[in-house]
Amino acid sequence: MPLANDPTLLFGTSGNALANTTLTHYPNAGSSVSFQLSANAALGCYLQVWSIQTGTISSNSSGTLVNVYSSPDNVWYDTNPFPISYNIINIPSTTIRQSFFLDTGQYNVVLLNIDPFNNINVMATTGLLV
Repeated sequence: MPLANDPTLLFGTSGNALANTTLTHYPNAGSSVSFQLSANAALGCYLQVWSIQTGTISSNSSGTLVNVYSSPDNVWYDTNPFPISYNIINIPSTTIRQSFFLDTGQYNVVLLNIDPFNNINVMATTGLLV
């Protein structure tokens, strides 16, 4: 079925999904933060995660782990991430931005600091395709 109109991307402001948050390093609890996204009334949703690391990089796999969980019934089952599980590899004192596209639906997004020695600041921005 064709669309009646061309889709429009409604841009979000920086940090509209998650304001700048500090995640402590992994051995000291390996903190995480989660937030929910609703793209039920849209054709889809763009999610951009910002990962900012201070200090030196401890390994090639250090950074922010992004897990996205789909929810068909508004209950969050944190077992296997779907459709996304992605590790943002950080560069010292650099903001790394990684974008994802999510189909229509409801999502629980979990960001986890997997660096064993450094804190990481994270932020998330969304835009809806309507």
